[in-house]
Amino acid sequence: MIKSTVLNFIEINNQFRIYYQSLEKDPHKKTNPGRCR
Repeated sequence: MIKSTVLNFIEINNQFRIYYQSLEKDPHKKTNPGRCR
């Protein structure tokens, strides 16, 4: 169970990394996060 939790955490971390990289490429998402969702 602990292993799966760690894997989940790593997966979420990777998704956040990709999300922030896309934010850097798309500055409009930073200013208007609600509209772009």
